[in-house]
Amino acid sequence: MFNDLPFLMYNVYATGVKELNKWFEYPSQIKKIVEHILDPNLGPKVQYPWDEEYPDMLNEINEKIKAIINLE
Repeated sequence: MFNDLPFLMYNVYATGVKELNKWFEYPSQIKKIVEHILDPNLGPKVQYPWDEEYPDMLNEINEKIKAIINLE
């Protein structure tokens, strides 16, 4: 069920138990976003470069939403 989620890390044990963990890159990615927000030359004046940092993220999110509401 969670195998295709790009921002989750998970383990499946021999017993069949699935353990979800936060993506190991969260801390470094969050730091970059916070630094952008706190930079007086950027902050709310300049949009965060989502397309550069996470190419095709919007399409992936839209596909997940379509799957959830069964529009596919």
